[in-house]
Amino acid sequence: MNKKVLKILAVLIMVTLALGLFNINSFSTVVADENLENSTVQFLSSFYETRSEAIVNSSKANIFLNDYSGESIELRTHEANRINFYHNWIKQFNGTINEMHSDIYAIKDSFQVNNNKASIEVYEWITILWTREKENIDVNNLPVVKELEELYKTTEDPLLKENLPYRIEELKKEVENATTSITSGIGLYHMVVLLRKDDSWKILKDSYDEGADLTRSPDFVSSEESNTQTSTSSSTVNSSYTNDYSILYYPQATYNPDNALWYADFCVDHSSPYPPTNYINKDYYNLNYINFNAYGGDCANYVSQGLYYGGERMVKNASTGAGWYYDNGNTGITSTRDPNWRTLYWQNNDTYGSSWPYVPNLSSFIVSHSRGYKQSNFSYAVKGDILDNVSHVVIVFSHPSSSYVLIDGHNNDRYHCPFSDSSYEAILMYHTYSLVLNTNEYFFSCTDFPIIRAYDCWP
Repeated sequence: MNKKVLKILAVLIMVTLALGLFNINSFSTVVADENLENSTVQFLSSFYETRSEAIVNSSKANIFLNDYSGESIELRTHEANRINFYHNWIKQFNGTINEMHSDIYAIKDSFQVNNNKASIEVYEWITILWTREKENIDVNNLPVVKELEELYKTTEDPLLKENLPYRIEELKKEVENATTSITSGIGLYHMVVLLRKDDSWKILKDSYDEGADLTRSPDFVSSEESNTQTSTSSSTVNSSYTNDYSILYYPQATYNPDNALWYADFCVDHSSPYPPTNYINKDYYNLNYINFNAYGGDCANYVSQGLYYGGERMVKNASTGAGWYYDNGNTGITSTRDPNWRTLYWQNNDTYGSSWPYVPNLSSFIVSHSRGYKQSNFSYAVKGDILDNVSHVVIVFSHPSSSYVLIDGHNNDRYHCPFSDSSYEAILMYHTYSLVLNTNEYFFSCTDFPIIRAYDCWP
């Protein structure tokens, strides 16, 4: 064999070995990245749990505060102050925090590594177990009860008069029978940047916003998710609802607040993980509906779903497409499963009236269609009512106190949280009422679809 052939063979062997080593190294890198991601999620899971426990057990404060990078002085100070903030938040409702826990769920494909830094987005669910002082009050002499009784005597609205006796008795019952032990929940997103030092992670940045009544990290940037809902320009949203006073009345209908609240409780959070890992898809709560957080907020969409589950009839205008309805054409159930995640996605052709996902239009629809009564005093609210201002809406779970209610809501996600913001007005939902249609409107009947959550997608 001549020297030329030997050289060619030598080159081929070297190339082959090099390619083999390259492939091995590439595979090792992938495995290392997966392991690194899993270890990062485990670190954050432990970190956020300790962070929540420190609010009750001060001896744990230094443990989680030491997990911040030396460059994160402002964030570390904020987190130290957050401990007292939570105590004061519950204290204003005459309560004491007994336990506090956190569960986190990583957003799939959000993990990125660059040299000694990594970033990941996670969804945190905070559970707060707290005890409130029992109020020794005569419910018959509550100022709000007296006001409602006076309203019953003076109102000339027959529908309001018909529904007020139920409301007065329900309010007294909720205050009188309220439990002193409450479990509240808060769900929010974190965009976390970590720094690798001495083979361990340190928190460099943590961007989050817990809501207007809680805290916002100094790393938060306003371009991220906001709880302020604005009108969306999506082509699937129809024109704003406009009142048409050529009204038709139909037989009596009923609204069941217990059904509405069962749904609200069940679909309040994102924390239904894809087995067997703790990852979630942030694009849904109930897979039959679009998540409107990307369009300014999911609060009205969420409340509308609860009202519908409570028995409220959808309405659509045949001429303009406006109204209060949601039509997914059954695509939430029958759409193709993603081969990687085996989950369900809505289709882009979902249609809905602007009264469904947009706060001002939702309240306008309820009042104009005689399904509820607008009241500036939120303390009139009982279970199943809704509270709103110009940009946000929540549903009332109960009225346990003379001074606050417990609410469920989206964006941020809230479960049985105390609420006393006087800037909100109440929409007092009627429990019996005559169905109303304006000119060109009809009762829209979509396919009755079940609630679809992540774990429903698995055998």
